[in-house]
Amino acid sequence: MSITPKQTKIVKRKVQAVLNDEPQAKWAQEIYPDAGKRSAEVLVSRELKKVDVKNELEKALVKHGITIEKATKPIADGLEAMKQNNFTGEFTVDHSIRLRAASMALDVLGAKGDKEKPTGNTYIFNKGDIVKEKYIKEK
Repeated sequence: MSITPKQTKIVKRKVQAVLNDEPQAKWAQEIYPDAGKRSAEVLVSRELKKVDVKNELEKALVKHGITIEKATKPIADGLEAMKQNNFTGEFTVDHSIRLRAASMALDVLGAKGDKEKPTGNTYIFNKGDIVKEKYIKEK
């Protein structure tokens, strides 16, 4: 299945935005001029999530030398980060860089997820105490 002319326009504009480091909010209204700013951004996001559009976008990015491997290589390098002591010349593990790289890697892999939120019949009382049952005051 091929993509529509509007989807083609979105793919071309997205590639241009990636190359120029432009946020989607800045150009989405060019694609949907009759929509509000936020609505246009949502409409573009929906189109970019479609399988055929994703495939075309990936092909277009590859033509410009932008690949998943290149995009994730700095993260992989960060997982092995070392720092050198200026006085002794000794190399040690750079934990702060490695932790940031690990966080980015988990984001990319989709393994990080949302922070757990209380679900069900959860009530919050004094100073943020979370309990599963309503507090019943003893008489």
